[in-house]
Formats: sequence, C-alpha cells, structure tokens
Amino acid sequence: MLTPSKDFAHHDPSTFFPYIPSDAAAGRESRRIGSVARNKALQGVFKTNTKPNAALRKQLADQLEMTPRGVQCWFQNMRAKAKYVASKEAAADAAACGKRIKTYRT
Repeated sequence: MLTPSKDFAHHDPSTFFPYIPSDAAAGRESRRIGSVARNKALQGVFKTNTKPNAALRKQLADQLEMTPRGVQCWFQNMRAKAKYVASKEAAADAAACGKRIKTYRT
C-alpha cells in the first residue's frame, strides 16, 4: 500500500503530463500559400515532368525560395489532384455513355 506522501493523487498532473498546448504546433511553421508566379513556374515544370528528381527539386527550390521538401510536397499534391480530376472526368464520360465505373474518392 502506498503511503500518503507517495500517493499520486496528491501530485500536480503537470508533473507527469508536461504538455502545454500553444497557438502553433511546436517546431512547425504555419501553412504558406505560394505566390501566383511560383505556382505558374511549378505548373510549367509539372506539365513536362510530374516526378522531378532530387537535383531538379533543389534547383526549383533555390529559384523559387522554397525548400526541396516543399517542392516535393507540391508535386505530390498535384499528382494526387490530377489523379482525382482524371477519375472524375472518366466517371462523367462513363455516365454520358450510360456505363458505371468505379471512381477514385467518390
């Protein structure tokens, strides 16, 4: 049996759970929205190359004042968007023909 001095119910919970929520997540920057010029530049590259290698990502990052990881995420998000739009267009075409197909994220 625990003695009263070692009874955990009498301790402050912050001793065991030091988490203190803050306005912004610790160590993370707030979400950035790119400029129109930046998006046009990235979209121009996306039309010719949907999966840039590390060297091209680094070059784009330097030119556009982004991180290589930011460039990588942008391309990843655009590939997902392109896949989604293509599946919606295929579903619309199939509906026009009277066919039923499975779509991505309906």
